[in-house]
Amino acid sequence: MTKKSFIFIVALFLFAAGFAGAQNYSCNSLIEQYGDKIAEYDQDSNNYITNDESVQALRDYLNLDLAENYFLAIARFDRNNCVLPRQENDPVSGTLSVNKTEVSVGEQIELTVTGQDNDGLTSLWAYYQGSWHSAYADGTSFSNTWTFSENEPGTYVYKGYVYGKEPQGLRDAAYTEPKSVTVVVTEEQTCNDSDGGQDYYKRGTATLGDKNSTDYCKDANTVAEYWCSGMGGVQWIAGPNFHQCPYGCRDGACLREPEKSITVTSPNGEEKWDVNKSYMITWDSSGLDAGGMVKIVVSERNDPIATII
Repeated sequence: MTKKSFIFIVALFLFAAGFAGAQNYSCNSLIEQYGDKIAEYDQDSNNYITNDESVQALRDYLNLDLAENYFLAIARFDRNNCVLPRQENDPVSGTLSVNKTEVSVGEQIELTVTGQDNDGLTSLWAYYQGSWHSAYADGTSFSNTWTFSENEPGTYVYKGYVYGKEPQGLRDAAYTEPKSVTVVVTEEQTCNDSDGGQDYYKRGTATLGDKNSTDYCKDANTVAEYWCSGMGGVQWIAGPNFHQCPYGCRDGACLREPEKSITVTSPNGEEKWDVNKSYMITWDSSGLDAGGMVKIVVSERNDPIATII
């Protein structure tokens, strides 16, 4: 006896034994009690159980991979020409986004794929650097971000794809919306600071590409300082940092010592002095050392004629 003949005889026996009370099993009752298991054997997803699918259930039963009540339910479902209720599929969908559309060589790029499927998600995919990269997804909504950088300048196109499920257990898939995003990668820009960094006593200009920022005095005693900073291969102009100058600020830099000045208060112009008389000369000063000497030059028509100590 061949294996096929054996299976056929066993099938006839089980059909005869199982269908003696078949009239007591309506399609609705079979679906209510065994619908999930019946749907597993609907391999072509046409909502019917075909003879081939019944034979597969028989093989699984003979191999002890399927319980008898499940096998009989599948066989009765086939014989009674029952139909599984069609479940409406919620199509899988997804979105694709990128944190920046223009970066420098070596700068980090963050590519995010978000999926949505009420029937359940299985995986998210992102295409970059010449290959697809996958991430596990679970539930009805899921998101994953891939972080990477490019080593060469150019225009790069990245894509997204989402896998979900259909009610019958089949896999559902779709490209994200948008299907792709474009990122322009430019040559790495170097930042330069003419005063060498945060030097509060020297006016400097920080330059990065076509951008530049120059130190300045916010007020008489405060300097606004710019400098170059960076992280992860990316540079930028930092600041301003407002720094208090002990001796004041002038021309975008702190003074290293008090500024020296003398202002003559008398005479202050238009006076008429008599010959051979003595007059008091007064002045105001700042930044001078205590006990220091002051030299006053008296001139007529800008020609020095005398020196008074």
